[in-house]
Amino acid sequence: DNETEESEAKFAAKDHYEKSNNDKRILMAMEIGLTNQDDTKFISYEHQVFKDAKMISAIKPNKPMLVDELRRRQIANGETNARAIGGMTRAALIRALEDNRSQM
Repeated sequence: DNETEESEAKFAAKDHYEKSNNDKRILMAMEIGLTNQDDTKFISYEHQVFKDAKMISAIKPNKPMLVDELRRRQIANGETNARAIGGMTRAALIRALEDNRSQM
């Protein structure tokens, strides 16, 4: 059922984050595409609070992290024909993550 699927997705995301040794950049990759109820971004490493604290470099996910996150979502969504994403630009990866936000 839907509640079980949501619980499994949350556990998978938590497990993925913990396996990264709680790397904040992984957490920030996982947040791409999350929105509030009013459809605004939930949070972003580009948020002013992180800019003011000069933390962006410590929390900005690198390209391999974005690739891994998109693959994780594709697998969680049951996509069997995952597109070749290794050659995608950073901007294209972010757009794909924003579009592929279910099962986070």
